Amino acid sequence: MSINFTKPETFVIDSHAHMLSQYYKDIGSVVQAAADVKVKAMVIPAVNLATCQEAIDVANLSTNLFAAIGHHPHEANEYDARSEDRLYELAKSPKVVAIGETGLDFYYNLSTKDEQIRAFTSQLGIAKELNKPVIVHCRDAFDEIFDIITKVGHKLGVFHCFTGEPSMLEKIDELGFYISFSGIVTFPKSSQIQETARLMKIDKLLVETDCPYLTPVPYRGKPNEPKYILHTLAKIASLRNLSVDEMAEITSSNTIRLFSLPL
Repeated sequence: MSINFTKPETFVIDSHAHMLSQYYKDIGSVVQAAADVKVKAMVIPAVNLATCQEAIDVANLSTNLFAAIGHHPHEANEYDARSEDRLYELAKSPKVVAIGETGLDFYYNLSTKDEQIRAFTSQLGIAKELNKPVIVHCRDAFDEIFDIITKVGHKLGVFHCFTGEPSMLEKIDELGFYISFSGIVTFPKSSQIQETARLMKIDKLLVETDCPYLTPVPYRGKPNEPKYILHTLAKIASLRNLSVDEMAEITSSNTIRLFSLPL
């Protein structure tokens, strides 16, 4: 199943792709396969301090690859004052365009709620001080995340791999945050997420793979890659009654604006 753009200048950006060696043996070939279907750029988020430097190193492989540095809530129990200092240091890299992924996950609770809140609040503070967007992971914790963002006062970021309800859109809009949709939006049983994608403000909409996870239909069951993002894009375009070219142009422009990408 192929999806083709009609305009030669059209391209798409994967706003959240884990291009890390723990997931891919040959990152260069994965990036090239994506480029072949006009995935022009990617934001590569770290998942813990151990992968922050690697995300930067991978981003340095190409002018169109960018890094985000952060500590995932699953491992918040390992986050301490030294972690905060290390993030400040690494954020000086010109390739770092965001802090994340960070946030709260009260579904798995692999770290305690207090540990997660402490780590997220710290990273949100770093993002505010450095005026960088924050990439937020949120599962079963929207109210808590809304409260923390409001208290810290840093209204610049994205809820990645969004799985919330349309009723949350007003609050997210008040915060000034963007929303990014993954391959989940293509799943047959994801009607609520599809409705959110249809209704949200289009100037705050991004697309992502969250690879190697959440492979979109029709490739479910295979490891995810950025080249499959076109199917997520096409699904949202259909929901919005737009062409894939139009949706690519909109989401790419939004991603460039949020992360201040030099493209």
